[in-house]
Amino acid sequence: MHESLFAKNKDFLRCLVDTNFSDSTIEISNVFDLSLQLMDNLHSIDSELRDHLSYTILERIIAMQKLLDTELYRLLDLSLSEEYLLRGLGETNTDTVFTRTFSILIVAAIMQADYERRFLTAERVHRATRVVLYYASAEQDRRGFVEGKGWAHSVAHTSDALDACAQHPLTTVETQKAILVAVTELASLDTPLPYLEDDRLAFTALRLILNGQLSLQDLQSWVQTFDIEQDTSHKTTLKHSNVQHFLRSLYNLLLWEEAEHPLLPIISEQLKRLNIFYRYSML
Repeated sequence: MHESLFAKNKDFLRCLVDTNFSDSTIEISNVFDLSLQLMDNLHSIDSELRDHLSYTILERIIAMQKLLDTELYRLLDLSLSEEYLLRGLGETNTDTVFTRTFSILIVAAIMQADYERRFLTAERVHRATRVVLYYASAEQDRRGFVEGKGWAHSVAHTSDALDACAQHPLTTVETQKAILVAVTELASLDTPLPYLEDDRLAFTALRLILNGQLSLQDLQSWVQTFDIEQDTSHKTTLKHSNVQHFLRSLYNLLLWEEAEHPLLPIISEQLKRLNIFYRYSML
């Protein structure tokens, strides 16, 4: 069976997922061709085909080193292209969001795989990071779960890609600061983030904090940017809620990992300033 037929055969794909490529009866003549066909499935609104099967298999193909370096270059370039990550960028409430948000997970998977193998050139790493940062600010469709179509989860998936870029050995301190700014923007959205996006964003920030490359002064200045003017509009209230949820999540994650970290009292003080009930003795 040709790879293009394999990629649409859910029974075959389920077998790949369940056996993790270990079933000797499964024969794939060209893993890269299969990967390209699975990328095409990222356009699908069928959540099982897109998410549980195609993305899962692609991530494993990358992690298990089943592609040549040149093939990974092509897969990364494709993921970052107008056909995938930038497809329909700026649209809201359209199905192109699924292509974008699963393409960015492929970018993250390739960046993560490069930690150990270092097959990407510095230019490819820096270009991928630039495109991810651009996407993070330009995405307008912030839906989490879409009934009948599954997870879009643009904020969570973007956070995962930002984390992968931030942790790459070739990422500079200045780029890490830019990634923290992107996290700030996502944590300060004026739309609801009800699907644990605060935890995903906080995890990305936590790893940057524990990475040790940013100074305490840099981190303190960053935490203090979370300062929202109070008014009675619902959008400001949503921003305020998102920020507090993010900072609380970050505080707890950092506390659990490093209970004496000097950033903890700084986060606590910022949360105190943001809490209007505490500030105005409304308890």
